[in-house]
Amino acid sequence: MRRWLTAAALSLGIAAGAVPAAHAAAPAADSDTPTQSSSSFFGTQSCPQQPVQQPLVDVGDAGWYYLVQNGSFTEGTNAWSTCGPVTVVNSSSPQDVMSAGGGSLALGSYGSATSARFCTASDHDRARLFYRSPGVPGSTLVVRITSTSNLWLRSSYTTTYRLDGSTPGWKLSPTMVVPDWTDWTGVQQTSITVQAYGGTFLVDDVMVDPWRYNTP
Repeated sequence: MRRWLTAAALSLGIAAGAVPAAHAAAPAADSDTPTQSSSSFFGTQSCPQQPVQQPLVDVGDAGWYYLVQNGSFTEGTNAWSTCGPVTVVNSSSPQDVMSAGGGSLALGSYGSATSARFCTASDHDRARLFYRSPGVPGSTLVVRITSTSNLWLRSSYTTTYRLDGSTPGWKLSPTMVVPDWTDWTGVQQTSITVQAYGGTFLVDDVMVDPWRYNTP
């Protein structure tokens, strides 16, 4: 249902990017970790299982998350395509919620980085990340989440979020929708792009929640 609503929104020219309220992911009744369901109603394929954690319970988000490939930047910029002033620095999110260690991605103004594409399905709900703002009035970190599939030949759909950088320090992003643009296979390829404007931002722990709960 969400896919067809999204498709309708696109055909009407409605911009994506409204930030939904955080919602909790309930564990399976007979296990500490829920079983991943990774295919749509019409799906013939599924996405690989990912190791997940509940890293944000202390901030009221009980969702189960996994890191995108090199999402804690322990391997430099490996698996990320960069453009402009981008590097990896030793400073990282003090929360280190995924216990991955490593550094963080430093994005100078107009610098951008795009993750390697990863498999998602209709069940994949949202993404979150940690970022450090420069404290410069008007500075912005733009996050774009793009899903691509063979829906309507070869097409993609992007949700865009603009995170204010005027207050300095580390912050947790709001929940950001992973677009459901799955085709008849039930899966799609998704990537996450971060781009800085007006100052240098640090980015760390780029996470995805592979379950959709309590979503209208």
